[in-house]
Amino acid sequence: MKVVVVFDAKESGLPSHRESRASVDIVFAADACADSWIKREVYLLRDDGCPKIRVITSDSLHQQVANGAGAYVWSCKDQGREERIGAAVTFRQVMLHYS
Repeated sequence: MKVVVVFDAKESGLPSHRESRASVDIVFAADACADSWIKREVYLLRDDGCPKIRVITSDSLHQQVANGAGAYVWSCKDQGREERIGAAVTFRQVMLHYS
């Protein structure tokens, strides 16, 4: 399983970049909003044949975008009960994981 945490960094003044910490990729999306980054990434993963893509967020707009792109969407509350990894996801963060 691959875990990606996406921060909406569009107004930060910093460039878009990706960091890896342990088994988690951290994306700071500054060139486009996090919604666009997630939508594009879900489509790319689907096109590559990835069978299971989950987007974990409590933000309803992020949920709609990810669902429309073909991902399974869970709220942070749901994910916290199932795997205990969604608790740190906040309003400005989105977690994407796939296998």
